[in-house]
Amino acid sequence: MDYPDIQREREIIQARVPDIDAGFAEQIARVVGSIRGYDLKKAPSISETLDWARTLLLLGVDRLDTEVTRDTLSLLLKYQQDMEKVQRDLVVNEA
Repeated sequence: MDYPDIQREREIIQARVPDIDAGFAEQIARVVGSIRGYDLKKAPSISETLDWARTLLLLGVDRLDTEVTRDTLSLLLKYQQDMEKVQRDLVVNEA
């Protein structure tokens, strides 16, 4: 089964994470989508995306940047090898 496209994942995030801003939900969906493009042992599932979104809100984050994303990758990725691969190359578009 394929992962949802960015718009569908944004809709899922908004439906499951109360009070999340639509723009932030889309940014999360885009970043997760880009991470799924890496050759990973286990790509982030939708439930991991939702956990990440909830945690970011609890931390007071309302906009992703490269540093925040790298610092919280362990919420999305299960394997250290995957985290290292993504951390090495990941740059988050903050616009």
